[in-house]
Amino acid sequence: MKARLAAIVAALILALLLAACAPGATPTPTPTPTPTPTPTPSPTPTPTGPPQPLEGVDMPRTLSIMGGTSPGSYYEVMNMLTCRAIEQTFPDVATRQVPGASVDCIYKVSDGTVDMGMSSPVSLREAYDGKGVFENKYQDVRIVCYYPTPGSGFTAVTLKDSPIESVYDVADKRVSLMSKGTASAGWFTEFLGYHGITPESIEANGGLVYYGSTSDAFELLASDRLDCVFFASYHPSKTAQMLNVQQGIKLIPYEEAMVDRFIEDHPGTGKGYLPPGTYEGQTEPYLTWTGGGSVICHKDMTEDVVYNLCAALYSDEGQSVFKEHSEKWAAWDWVDGAVQCASIPVHPGAVKYFKDRGLEFRPF
Repeated sequence: MKARLAAIVAALILALLLAACAPGATPTPTPTPTPTPTPTPSPTPTPTGPPQPLEGVDMPRTLSIMGGTSPGSYYEVMNMLTCRAIEQTFPDVATRQVPGASVDCIYKVSDGTVDMGMSSPVSLREAYDGKGVFENKYQDVRIVCYYPTPGSGFTAVTLKDSPIESVYDVADKRVSLMSKGTASAGWFTEFLGYHGITPESIEANGGLVYYGSTSDAFELLASDRLDCVFFASYHPSKTAQMLNVQQGIKLIPYEEAMVDRFIEDHPGTGKGYLPPGTYEGQTEPYLTWTGGGSVICHKDMTEDVVYNLCAALYSDEGQSVFKEHSEKWAAWDWVDGAVQCASIPVHPGAVKYFKDRGLEFRPF
């Protein structure tokens, strides 16, 4: 019995020794968890198209804009289209067209009678410096944008059978120079001066100088109470077309040297041509000069309001208002044209808007 128990104990001890000496089993590796990939955020799409109006801006309930002295004149048309483009984007803003000459616009914007206006770069510079017709300096106005004048021109017209063949021939005639106080009237007076002709010399020679609206001037021409009408318009002018159908007209040609001299004396103007057929019976290109207009506001108009007005005028929808008005305007780069001829300081809101479009105003 003792021998059997000893044998069992010995067997157990041997088993334990063998287990201790046996090589260890390779542990089953714990699988490394696969990290969940962090999703890459989709890039924010870059906005395309013109800058949008700023949100949360307290836009004015009414907006009065002065420009244009007679129906169909360039400034009157541009005033109408400006109002339309603004109301298209801001239907709660009630715009109002106010007739007025280029010089009057500067006075009225400066004293707050109207909110905005349209004036020539030359008049604005003279007003800012207190020169020309301006006895004082008017430095409270700022530029919003510039409207070029595709298809426009400063033109002289007479009846088809008139003996007038050149500008020199009007030295003793009955002449209209547009409304007194307008930039156009001043420019025509200067242009006549290049030919040795002044309003005083015309009257001294027995002629007459009439200052008034283009539509009234054409009525006087049609009834033989005027011999010649100098007028600025985009062409063809409906008023001139109507008279051409009724009685026939002819364009009084300008000498190229005189046009070149005028352009040199008036930065911001440029040479232009009315193509043949602009008026029925016109067989040759008509040389003229063009000069756009600056949209202006008071310097105290808020930056955000001016930014939004520019956004309304130069959005795709706003531009369609201008481009659809005339075939000649459809291909015109109105946005690039907007930053031409900064003859006085530009409003900060306009600077910011066009900077957002990658454009800077070009000095006068």
